[in-house]
Amino acid sequence: MAHTNTVDSPPSLLHADERRERPRRVNALLNAYYSIEDITQNETPQEHVSSDLDRQGFDAKRYFDTMVFAGKLPDLVKRSRDLDVEVKQLDCEMQKLVYDNYTHFTRAAGVISKMKVCIEALAPDIQQLEGNISRMTTHEDQAEVGVAERSKQLDAALKQQRICQKLDMLFRLPAMLKRCLDQGSYESAAAAYNSCSVFLSRHEHMPTFKSISDDVEYLVALIRHALVDRLHSIDLSVDDAVQNSATLLSLGESPATVMREYL
Repeated sequence: MAHTNTVDSPPSLLHADERRERPRRVNALLNAYYSIEDITQNETPQEHVSSDLDRQGFDAKRYFDTMVFAGKLPDLVKRSRDLDVEVKQLDCEMQKLVYDNYTHFTRAAGVISKMKVCIEALAPDIQQLEGNISRMTTHEDQAEVGVAERSKQLDAALKQQRICQKLDMLFRLPAMLKRCLDQGSYESAAAAYNSCSVFLSRHEHMPTFKSISDDVEYLVALIRHALVDRLHSIDLSVDDAVQNSATLLSLGESPATVMREYL
């Protein structure tokens, strides 16, 4: 019995030994799985491994091995959870963007479809409008041609009218001068004579105008004689003398004669 007691260990000692050996076994397993034994104890992993996950060329496996080797498993778990939260947030934002873009796309497609329907419905009206515009253009061209032709005819008629008016005035000039002579309206007679004298002198070679010119000159001579008689009147006022002298000058009397004889 004594030999048995010296050889066999108590249960409490066995449990203590197992507790001491368990961390070693765990580390050995982790080392075997992640090949951490390749990392020498003299190296500091934090100096060679960057923790910037957004850096281009980031080595996830090396970062994980370094964190395990440094005993920062809680930090690694926390970082993993934070990444899960960020991923979910980004996923929600992407889903929202996709939904918004899809909503805008469907709305735009609906608007385009409605516009297409409206345009197709307006096609007959547009064709009719084009036909109306074409007919309007044709009528407008025809109207312009007609108006241009009528405008030429109107211009010719107006010219003929003015010529006729001038001829009528020429034919009526002797009678007008006779009436002014009888009424003593010498100023009006002088104005009518001066408006036609140039034309009559240019066309004296024509028999019709030669006859009118002879009658006119005869009546103008009578008007000059009547003005001279008035200027010789002792009852004539100064203003009337000046006015009659001006009328006599307009009828071709010499200015020197008028100044010497009547003023």
